[in-house]
Amino acid sequence: YFLDSREHYEGSHSLRIITPEKDKSVALRFFPFVVRAGATYAISIWAKSDPEQRFLMFPDQKDAGLNGKKQIPQYVEILLGEFGHARFVPDKEWRQYMTFVTIPLDTSAVFKTNLILKMPGQGVAWFDQLKVFEEK
Repeated sequence: YFLDSREHYEGSHSLRIITPEKDKSVALRFFPFVVRAGATYAISIWAKSDPEQRFLMFPDQKDAGLNGKKQIPQYVEILLGEFGHARFVPDKEWRQYMTFVTIPLDTSAVFKTNLILKMPGQGVAWFDQLKVFEEK
């Protein structure tokens, strides 16, 4: 993973992640921040992928493609500590992906947690404008 100034949605850089093989990716754990029990948090990220840089295939499923094999989706996971998990498949165009996580009431009233970004699916993707904010 690295900052890439060649591809970005806004500003001058994006975060580029390359996963060479399925489930052989980094898990980026961002700085911890304070959350409150019972509160709902929105997580927003802009992402895109490069389908031409994919090479992992299902060995046993047929497709109408030239090689006769179907690709495993290149998916991305966003986690808010241990409380929420969302999965999405980035497209070749920049798109915004959002999810919402509610912190259970039976936890500490106020504590710190991390936002985690993973791309277990093989391929290349770019990420920009990662935001977490409390829903009012």
